[in-house]
Amino acid sequence: MKKTLALCMCAVMGLSILGCGSGQKDTTAAPAETKAPAETTAGAETTAASEATQAAAGSGQDWSKQDIQVAVMWGAGGALDTTIRAMAPYAEEQLNTSLIVTNRTGGGGSIAMQYVDSQPSDGFNILAASEGGQLVKVMDTGAMDLDDFQLINIYGAGYGVVLVAPDSPYNTIKELVDDILANPGKIKMASAGTSSSPFAINAMMTSVHQTSPNLITYDGDNAAVTALMGGEVDYTAVSMVSAASYIKAGSVKALALISDEPMAELPDIPVITDTYPEYQKYLPWTTFWGVWVKKDTPKEVVDELTEVFRVAADNEEFKALLVSLGATPMNLSGDEATEYSNHYKSVTSWLIYDSGAAAKSPEEFNIPRVEE
Repeated sequence: MKKTLALCMCAVMGLSILGCGSGQKDTTAAPAETKAPAETTAGAETTAASEATQAAAGSGQDWSKQDIQVAVMWGAGGALDTTIRAMAPYAEEQLNTSLIVTNRTGGGGSIAMQYVDSQPSDGFNILAASEGGQLVKVMDTGAMDLDDFQLINIYGAGYGVVLVAPDSPYNTIKELVDDILANPGKIKMASAGTSSSPFAINAMMTSVHQTSPNLITYDGDNAAVTALMGGEVDYTAVSMVSAASYIKAGSVKALALISDEPMAELPDIPVITDTYPEYQKYLPWTTFWGVWVKKDTPKEVVDELTEVFRVAADNEEFKALLVSLGATPMNLSGDEATEYSNHYKSVTSWLIYDSGAAAKSPEEFNIPRVEE
């Protein structure tokens, strides 16, 4: 298993260059296919996997008859790609088959969704997706979003965080907000695409404070952080996955976590609700990654895959990888996972629409606005 983790950590190093989550640019020209390495676990993890295998046998599905295809909606090297490839061996152990991970990028995730939707509803085709898949309809980049699929597991999430340079005059989120309000259109913020973390967090801040910074668009979260460190902008707000290593190194200063609870790995970052309780209605708000199958997949197959990925997401080495990325292990399934995904969809769809960036109104798709 040390070999698996070592390979995954090599891939993690590429995140500082390639980006992650919904702010990642589609760069893969053709589907990139990889067979995930098969490894074994020991001790309690082996016992848990054995129990999951026994429970899974009830579906009657012979998983060993063919490989499982995993369609990843973002490109190679990003957080979604890195984490699903790291998770695959733990699912393979239980299913006695291989997971073939292929990057199928484009259309804000719609290409991967279209591919899985075109395949049989037997569980042999899995969609690996991030939160950006919930914005496809309002952004009008495709006809389906993640609610058109059966959610199996949300295994990891990345909190938003507001960043400034280490030598910035801003030492609190209030100081930053007050200066933006005092100097409308002058304080420069590094943003990214309209479905990215920086754009959504700025829309959230605008909704709460009526701030109007000078938005400068970069190619994804990581490029926004790089611009901040290069002195091109005054601040940015990104997913923690793009920021954790820089915060730990002292290369950036974190003013606020977009959360009402501190992050275990970086507990000294103030949570934004301590200063502005008005953010509570938007929370929890994170980027996230998970696995889905076709909506009409038989219940017994869904139940089996749910248990398999629950055990995989609970693997200690996998959770350690998530933490090393700056992510938070989640392992949500069933109604809890659906509620989490739909809350993000409601909050972010309306924030983007209110900012004028959405192509269609969330109301057109019966997406409720979050309550006060």
